[in-house]
Amino acid sequence: MNANQERRQYERLSAQIETEVTDGKSFQIFGYVRDVSLSGLFVTCHRKLAVGTVCQFLLSPDEDFHSDSIRVIGRVVRVDDDGMGVQFMEAVGDNFNRLRDILKSYEK
Repeated sequence: MNANQERRQYERLSAQIETEVTDGKSFQIFGYVRDVSLSGLFVTCHRKLAVGTVCQFLLSPDEDFHSDSIRVIGRVVRVDDDGMGVQFMEAVGDNFNRLRDILKSYEK
């Protein structure tokens, strides 16, 4: 087991969830969540935010961003050529439970 696996509190699962990322100002990124856990995610994208940036994610398990999307707030903790690693700071409303339910569907 490597050091990253030992630090993780929640299991990380492979996913393919469309996402919209904003920095609360004018910066907007569209990408795909590559893997996700209850503590964070990695989003593949061309444009990236700097490490330490607080951002909002709109996760869309379906095609329509605004009908059944999940909002989470996170902080960018890692950036590489493929995208950004983000640690969740909070899930708005009951979104934590909805995110957990989506993760359960990827476990199957």
